[in-house]
Amino acid sequence: MEMFQKGKKHYEGNICQVVGIAGIRRGVGTTHLCVMAANYLSGYKRKKTAALEWNGHGDFERIERVCRGSSGEKESFSVLEVLYYKNAGQKQLADCLEAGIQYVIVDFGIYEESRRQDFALCGKRILVGSFTEWQEEEFLQILGRKDSWEKRWIYASVFGSWQMKKEAGKKLRFPVLEIPYNSDAFTVTSDILPFFRKVFGD
Repeated sequence: MEMFQKGKKHYEGNICQVVGIAGIRRGVGTTHLCVMAANYLSGYKRKKTAALEWNGHGDFERIERVCRGSSGEKESFSVLEVLYYKNAGQKQLADCLEAGIQYVIVDFGIYEESRRQDFALCGKRILVGSFTEWQEEEFLQILGRKDSWEKRWIYASVFGSWQMKKEAGKKLRFPVLEIPYNSDAFTVTSDILPFFRKVFGD
């Protein structure tokens, strides 16, 4: 039996927190953040964690080839105690719940309003944007919407100036979190701990 309660999903006594991450476009660091978050939860918080690639980009297969030397036919593989699912969907999410996973990080790829039903499965939703000169306008348009659905998201950016992010947060009256630059998504450094503490509330 399964049910939702306060953004957490229960399955036969197991409480699993589902975190959805999407980007305003390709190249803003969505998958990088997913991998960092999964390694933070697994390696630092010692939580049983899975990451789902809920898009057709094929990045997880490339991760498997780089980290394990080849890409197998199985739908999942493990790296540093994180279970990665390629080409995932609701079935794989259900499998994670049955397996007693405590955190599921879902990489939705590019944000699309047509996928609200999928995003609604997530207790936390993170939108990754950019404040670079050629991407700032697109991100600000999304941030400026009055839709209460989108106001409940956590907004974050790794690219662009700190001052620009601060000014945007003041203008819109909600914060845009700065994702610390981390060249290796599989390494948890002290620089990224404050960011994830804000995201996960611990």
